[in-house]
Amino acid sequence: MARSGFTPKGGASARFGKNYLINGNFDFWQRGLSLNTFDNSYRADRWRVDNTQANTHSRQTAGAPEGSVNYWRTTFAASGAMQMFQAIESGVLDPIKGKVCTVSFLIRTSGTFSGNIQVRVQRNATADTSTGGTWTNITTLDVAPTASWVRHSLTFTIPDDGSANGLRVNFTTANTQSAGNIVEFAQVILNEGDFASSFRLFREDAPSELFACQRYYEKSYDIDVTPGTPTSSSSVIQAAINASSQARFTAEFKAPKRVATYTFTAYSPDTGVANRVRDLNAAVDRVQIADSLGERSAYLSADGATANQVARAHWVADAEL
Repeated sequence: MARSGFTPKGGASARFGKNYLINGNFDFWQRGLSLNTFDNSYRADRWRVDNTQANTHSRQTAGAPEGSVNYWRTTFAASGAMQMFQAIESGVLDPIKGKVCTVSFLIRTSGTFSGNIQVRVQRNATADTSTGGTWTNITTLDVAPTASWVRHSLTFTIPDDGSANGLRVNFTTANTQSAGNIVEFAQVILNEGDFASSFRLFREDAPSELFACQRYYEKSYDIDVTPGTPTSSSSVIQAAINASSQARFTAEFKAPKRVATYTFTAYSPDTGVANRVRDLNAAVDRVQIADSLGERSAYLSADGATANQVARAHWVADAEL
């Protein structure tokens, strides 16, 4: 299966110091660099958020801690609270079941931040889910707010008795916040051992880290362009419209997807409307009507287009937990 490529090589010695969290430095935000919708969904790649208000979650660079280019910032709406977490895929988790592990991270807050940040390492008997099954705390830590970057860590053992087929690292605000309050995160690492390793990526370099992210979420847009942005740049796909007025597209993926069943959405490059492809000759959008999905590619179609002309589309493939 595709997940085997994520299993650390070289035995136990290769695992020590390895980061089992993807995008722990919050470098990649394929869904958008600043998002403030009032919903429960992913923001930075691999990191999901549950909101109580339309808090703004964004990638920041100014004031990044030493060793980082980027970091995560949440700016709260009035009476806002949130939890953010990453759930680990079972193929990544399996090598460290039954092992002593440590999570470490940097946190910084605004001066008026209220209450602690609760850090939880949670287990689930259900594998490969972010919110399903039942999540139970393995260990917790309350972190007091500070105006400068401070590193914290907690050490624990991952059960190997069937109760930890899923694992997630969760950051939760204990109190609701006033509008404009801020909490920031950087350099989150889960490593094997009873010590906090120095930060490193899940993979060996930034391009490989992006490839790891794209196993779960990939798009045709440039990396920092929000899906739905009207643009014909980057990897927009084109198709000739046949005599039956049908446009047939194939999207080839850079990274094989985690599963063969996922959400595939086309976007009109001209209007940014979801579930649409663009009929260039008629200058109108056509409805995306069919998908055939696989780990390495997706096939989509649209009817009612102008025969013997050209249609084009952007796309997003979402295979997240």
